[in-house]
Amino acid sequence: MQTITSRELKQNPNEVYRRVLASGEEHLITSHGRSVGVKLVPDSPGPRQWVPASELRAALPRLPRQNVEELLRDLDALRDTEPLRDPWDDVE
Repeated sequence: MQTITSRELKQNPNEVYRRVLASGEEHLITSHGRSVGVKLVPDSPGPRQWVPASELRAALPRLPRQNVEELLRDLDALRDTEPLRDPWDDVE
């Protein structure tokens, strides 16, 4: 969990809020290096990270066979119709 000092929160609240929302993670507020018992928690998760193909491949054996076949069909359909792009490029 990342930390934010109470001073930083007081001096730059909008920047702190932006960072918390962008990361999608909880942040602990500290004062003089100690927790003040307050967390900033975003109301929605942050952007999803791309999953490396090796991780996806490692997860496939754990899925039921029907789900794997369906996933592979979906991936083949996407490969043929849409260029690969980062879905978060348009998000500010």
